[in-house]
Amino acid sequence: MDLKKIRNEVSHVDEKILRLLVERANLTTKIAALKLNKKDQIRDPKRESELIKKLKGQGLRLGLASKDIQKIWEVIIGASRSSQKNCFQIAEKLRLKKLVYREKKIKTKLGITEIFARLRQNFPTTFLLESLGEDANFSRKSYLGFDPHAVIQGEPGKLIVSGSEFPTPNPYEALKLFLPKFPRGKGGFRGGLFGYICYEATRYFEPAVDFKKHPDFPDFEFGLYYDGLIFDKKTKEFKYFYLNKDRSQLLKNILWKPLKREPKFKATSKGHNLTRDYFEKNVSKAKEEIFKGNTFQFQFGRKSYFDLSGNRMEFYETLREVNPSPHMFYLQFGGTTNQKEHLKNSGGPALRSPERAERSRRELIGSSPELIVRVENGVVENYPLAGTRKRTGEKKQDDKLAKELLADEKERAEHMMLVDLGRNDVGRISKFGSVKVSKLMQIKRFSHVQHIGSEIIGKLRPGLTAFDALATNTPVGTVSGAPKVETMKIIERIEKDARGPYAGAIGFFSLTGDCVFAANLRSLYASGKRATVQASAGIVADSVPEFEYKEVEKKVRGIIAALEKASK
Repeated sequence: MDLKKIRNEVSHVDEKILRLLVERANLTTKIAALKLNKKDQIRDPKRESELIKKLKGQGLRLGLASKDIQKIWEVIIGASRSSQKNCFQIAEKLRLKKLVYREKKIKTKLGITEIFARLRQNFPTTFLLESLGEDANFSRKSYLGFDPHAVIQGEPGKLIVSGSEFPTPNPYEALKLFLPKFPRGKGGFRGGLFGYICYEATRYFEPAVDFKKHPDFPDFEFGLYYDGLIFDKKTKEFKYFYLNKDRSQLLKNILWKPLKREPKFKATSKGHNLTRDYFEKNVSKAKEEIFKGNTFQFQFGRKSYFDLSGNRMEFYETLREVNPSPHMFYLQFGGTTNQKEHLKNSGGPALRSPERAERSRRELIGSSPELIVRVENGVVENYPLAGTRKRTGEKKQDDKLAKELLADEKERAEHMMLVDLGRNDVGRISKFGSVKVSKLMQIKRFSHVQHIGSEIIGKLRPGLTAFDALATNTPVGTVSGAPKVETMKIIERIEKDARGPYAGAIGFFSLTGDCVFAANLRSLYASGKRATVQASAGIVADSVPEFEYKEVEKKVRGIIAALEKASK
């Protein structure tokens, strides 16, 4: 919201009052949600009238004159109309007018990581998503994408489409414009938006929280894909799909070329953002918030810093081996190791230099255990994980620890709080009476830890979409706490730095109307040569600071082990 512009129109109104007014009336989100027709008029005058009434009520309570409130509204809605019109126009240019889905088999002896390594070397923006480990049956299909039609980023007050900025009060709402409707049928990713949203993107769903700004990552970033590769783990077949332009020959040419050799991967530890003493003291501060009744359960995190060099694919391949998980991913935005090849292959402009490409590259490489939300044929699913014990490598000992975990009253209470929160989140977007806990408190095992897991499902209400499902369920309670909004305010006060991709979401909005988003956990977040790893501990009334610190260390053990092994 451009408060400076409003201040120029209503010069005697203090900016703090304006900010408070906008936040209390929740105008940034709600005005952005008003739909525009082609003549740039609001379709729902009744809804506009309701918002004006709310603005006037809040303004009068703050001591503003009626004429000032009316002027503020005119500036706000005028800016909203103009910005939405610009976003609508660019979305119209990028959207396909005719959607015809086609597939063809790709014959190759290369494995999935060998294919992705070639795509990554030839294109600045690529992704790989697969499902491995004991819960590998989460998805039979793996997906690869390269060289998207556009890259869309969201920042406060603007949407950035392939480098061009478009002012808008809520870029997440504007993001919805870029997906045309597509007949339901095939599940999974069949073209659409693939990328990530940061924890701080919650500012677009919950404007009451004053989130920090991450220095290296936008609030969200998606590639708009109209083709890609699907790997069927059962048949071992690769299929290339496309909706407008058949680029299978380009793909085949790349697969035939040998990989270019890259330097050996190396990760050098650069310490943490919080000392152990600071962490444990602030666990005690968080418990004070619990005793005051401000929160019941609070997720408190710590970052670890690394300098990276060499081939990051070596790290991903090691991570697949060390910490296989139901949501394995590698996303690369904005960098390429082969400038000339990219210029020739895509026909688009290459970055100015390999050095600049390296600095501008953002990578998310991870092994998430937890699904935030899946929407498939109108069914909404949420899978909270909470409660942790280590893995020993011996089945009898693991079983003993699992029984101990399920019998631990603290862990059970923490898990049930988050099940209730998840049920509430799913209920906000589901048909009345359709929400149920289909699986309750089952043990989910991963390479280094085991958790208690549950499954919540509901049926999406008519008129709502996968975008609403993600907004309602993000951030998932297992990385924020309960109650969600008040607890996020405490996180902003106690944690020193913006979380960025950590505790956000990674996944896709498919053109079919479906989506899959996993919690961005157990992952490496790299911007150029700098990288971070982060984990959190769930703080409740009877938490012991020393034990919570050890829980954070347990949760990052898999990713740290992969970094160390890949660096040898």
